[in-house]
Amino acid sequence: MNPGDCFTLPLPSGATAECAIKAVLTASSMIDLYEPLTEDAASGAALSSVAGDVVEILADEAGAAGTKSQGETITITSPGTNIVAAARLLECSGGADVETSEELAARISSLLANPSAGGNLGQIRELARSTPDIRIGDAFVYPGVRGLGTVDVVVWGLPGARQASTPEVAAVQAHLDESIAFAADVLCLAAEYTTDVPITIEVEAHAGYGPDWSGFYLIDNAPTPSTTTKLEFDVSLLGTIEIGDRVLVPLLVAGRWRLFERTVAAVFATAVTLTEPLPFAPANGERIVAGSPCSAAMITAIENYFDGLGPGSAIVVGSVVETLYHRVPDPSESAPGVARRNGLEAAVMTVPGVAVANVDALDAPLDDAFPNPLEMVQLGKITLSWVEV
Repeated sequence: MNPGDCFTLPLPSGATAECAIKAVLTASSMIDLYEPLTEDAASGAALSSVAGDVVEILADEAGAAGTKSQGETITITSPGTNIVAAARLLECSGGADVETSEELAARISSLLANPSAGGNLGQIRELARSTPDIRIGDAFVYPGVRGLGTVDVVVWGLPGARQASTPEVAAVQAHLDESIAFAADVLCLAAEYTTDVPITIEVEAHAGYGPDWSGFYLIDNAPTPSTTTKLEFDVSLLGTIEIGDRVLVPLLVAGRWRLFERTVAAVFATAVTLTEPLPFAPANGERIVAGSPCSAAMITAIENYFDGLGPGSAIVVGSVVETLYHRVPDPSESAPGVARRNGLEAAVMTVPGVAVANVDALDAPLDDAFPNPLEMVQLGKITLSWVEV
C-alpha cells in the first residue's frame, strides 16, 4: 500500500466505507486515512482495492472562497477516458482573505496579553502564526504534554477549515525548526476532532418565522430507496407538506454531521422531490423536520459557534473537570475549547425570528462538553423540534 491508494472496507452496520490512504506507517503496520470511519471496522474485515487515486488540485477562486469542506463533491469538467467526472475533496484548506482591520487589532491585543520574548511560549506561538506564505487561524502552545522540555503546537486553520492541512502543518514545523534559536523539542500537529457533540434543541419562533409544516417524518428506504433529489417516507404526506416548503435533512458527510435545508419541488403520496440535490441520499430512519424563514440562519449560527471552539486543556473524571495542561493562549482569552450549553443557546437566539432556544445538556450529566488537551469537540447531529405557539 502507498499514500494515495484507494480501497473499500465493509463496516459492521452493513455499509461500505470508501477510503483513501494519507500515510503508511510501516514501523507499526498501520495506515492513516484522510477521512475518519463512521464506525469501527470489525477485526478481520477485508480491504478491496478500487480504481481511484488522490490528486492535487488548485482552487480557481482566490481567498477564503477557495476553501471547501472535507467530503464535498466536485465535478471534473474534462475527465478523460475511463475517469469518472465526480470527485470527493479530502483536504481543501488554506485559502484566506486579506486580514481585516478587526482581525489585526485582535492579533495585536492577543500579543500584548501574551508578550513574546526570550523563547517563551508566547514567542513560539507568534513564530508559528508568522509562518511565511501561509495564513493560519491561530496556534495553541502546550508545554510538557510529552514530558519535560517538550512543546506541542496545535495549528488551527481558518474559519470553516479549522483542521489544518498536512502542508500547512509541515510549513509551520519547518519555520519553527529554522527560527527557534534555542534547543527545543517542538512538535506541530493539526487539531483533531475526537468527540461528536449531538445537539437536541427546541426553538420557538416569532410570528412569521415558524416552520413551514408541523411534526416530523422518518425516511423509509424500503422498498424504494431515497435518492439525492427524492425523499421516501412510509406515511402519506398529502395535506401536510406542500410545494415550496422547506425540509431539513441530516447527513453524515466525511465523518461530520451536517443539516441541509432543501426546498420541495413536488409532493407525492409518500415522497417529495427537491429543487436542489443533496450530497448523499439520507439513511433509513433519519428524522426530517420542517425548515422555516430562520432555519438556515440558525444552522449557520450553530456551525459558527462550534467553528470558534479551539482545543481543550482539561479532562473530565466522572463529573469533575480537572485542568491538565496549560494552554497559550488561555481558553478564557481566545478560542474557548468548551462547548457551553448557554453559549449555544445565546448564539441561536441572535438569529432574527428566533424567540426562545432551549438546548439539552451537551454531555450529560454535565451541561457542557469538554474536549481533551490538543483535541477539539465537533458538532454532531442536530435534532431540532419546533415549539408550537
